Amino acid sequence: MSTLKILSDTNCIVRCDFEEVGNIQAGEFYKLQLKKGCYILEFLVEDIVICSMDYTIETNDEEPLLRLNIKEQAEKKIMERLFAFVYSEDGLTIVGCNKSFEGELIVPDSVEHIANSAFEDSKATCIHIPDSVTSIGDEAFCGCSGLTSVTIGNNVTSMGNRAFKNCSDLVSVMIPNSVKSIGDYVFEGCDRLTSVNIPNSVTKIGIGAFLVNQKIPEFLKGKGYNFFGSGGLTYPLYNATLFACMPTLYSKSSYIIPDGIKEICDSAFHGCSTLVSVIIPNSVTKIGDFAFRGCSGLTSIAIPNSVKTIGHGAFDECFRLTFVTIPNSVTSIGEMAFHGCSGLISVVIPNSVTSIGEDAFYGCVNLKEINIPKGTRAKFEEMLPDQKDKLVVQEQMAKKGTKDRMLFFDTETTGIPLNYKAPSSDTQNWPRLVQLAWILTDKEGNRIHTGNLIVKPNGFVIPVDATKVHGITTQKAKEEGIPLSEVIEQFKADLDMATFIVGHNIEFDKKIVGAEMIRLGMKDEIEKRKSYCTMQSSIDFCKIPSKYGYKYPKLQELYRKLFGENFGDAHNAMSDIEATEKCFWELKKRKLI
Repeated sequence: MSTLKILSDTNCIVRCDFEEVGNIQAGEFYKLQLKKGCYILEFLVEDIVICSMDYTIETNDEEPLLRLNIKEQAEKKIMERLFAFVYSEDGLTIVGCNKSFEGELIVPDSVEHIANSAFEDSKATCIHIPDSVTSIGDEAFCGCSGLTSVTIGNNVTSMGNRAFKNCSDLVSVMIPNSVKSIGDYVFEGCDRLTSVNIPNSVTKIGIGAFLVNQKIPEFLKGKGYNFFGSGGLTYPLYNATLFACMPTLYSKSSYIIPDGIKEICDSAFHGCSTLVSVIIPNSVTKIGDFAFRGCSGLTSIAIPNSVKTIGHGAFDECFRLTFVTIPNSVTSIGEMAFHGCSGLISVVIPNSVTSIGEDAFYGCVNLKEINIPKGTRAKFEEMLPDQKDKLVVQEQMAKKGTKDRMLFFDTETTGIPLNYKAPSSDTQNWPRLVQLAWILTDKEGNRIHTGNLIVKPNGFVIPVDATKVHGITTQKAKEEGIPLSEVIEQFKADLDMATFIVGHNIEFDKKIVGAEMIRLGMKDEIEKRKSYCTMQSSIDFCKIPSKYGYKYPKLQELYRKLFGENFGDAHNAMSDIEATEKCFWELKKRKLI
């Protein structure tokens, strides 16, 4: 009598071993040896017909026995196909397979799940997954080097991490519209892959999901998907959530996260040591756990007024960060959020924060002040018991030394004025403010505070021509904006701490903000501020000819003249003001301003 060995754990069979089985003879009994659990007989035979098969389960003191009576002569391959799949106790999940089987496998339509590693290192060349299956587990087909094609049923919603990793002969995959989540490194090492679709249903794509030959495959580029960096911060343009590339492949010094992204995932930029600055759009509501951990080159971060949650260890060991402002939208700061930020000097935390995790600022050895709103000391002493001596009420902060602080700011608007020389009090002349971004620094250029806000339209719409310039529609502004009064209030808090204001064509921006102050019933508190204009100061440096001598250089022209390259996302207020800030300090270094 021959024995078929099946190794299993307490709950289900996970591996088959057919090495001791020879040819199967008609009329003989074959003993199937089980340790625990039960075996559910499910099989599909296409080319070989088994006329009849009887099976019974016997038990004795030692182990249960499943006895198969095969009445027709068959070859070993019948048994290989018969025992191609190993099931969970309820029969709904494939948990293992006969790895020696070669050829086409058709998963039975009674199966609902494919477990982790179920077909790992299988010799199958073609696999059909029916509509009954809803999930494909981690490493489910990992290492199936002979697999050339796979058909995925129309009810699969998730594809686990490394599900098809190192399927080196896999050529094409059709992902059905039911799939919502694609895990990390799903197709990594599928070097012959030439065709994959990403349906509109997908809302999450994991780290390095399409990493082929250490890069994003050409066939996916230019087809409605965005791939950032080498190795791919990848996401489809719909229902987008940001997911990150392998940090070893990401070498940019600055990065602009596109509008529409809702979440920066866990470990998104983890270890991107060359990253110096990143612009986060107002659509982002969550910064995930360890999102920027180990970004040792990061010198500043502008957290928009849409973010509600800063995850655990989000900025852990970003030791070049010097100043951080938490916006009014944030309610939760996770454990170790700024752990090990040894360069951090000052933090601003608003009253909206109701939870600060343990060791959020542990290891910030140079932290001198945590600025909090008036009347909140008791609340923050409870949340930051080890940092009580560093808590500074913001009114006190405003009275502290503000000598030579610089406020860089830029605006995006609904259009242009009828008369550029009109005063700000002529509010009918000046267009409406759409976006306001600013950066407050000390006299050495160390950032103290940043802001990047969109105004919620009230009594005006954003013309299509203006949207073509800055990309902000009326609908977007309604969804992501905040009331004008709050925008001006936040801006004014930093304006009050500044000695100088800086901008590119600053007279225009001053009039835009001044007119909005007047519309709110305030005085124009920006008009008489001491200012620097990088546009006016660089005319003779750029020497761009025109009919009437040298023309005013555009910000992009000045930037290119100074640094030999363009900056990205021009006409986004935050991007523009970061470029202006960089130009100002370079002009100052060259003694041109």
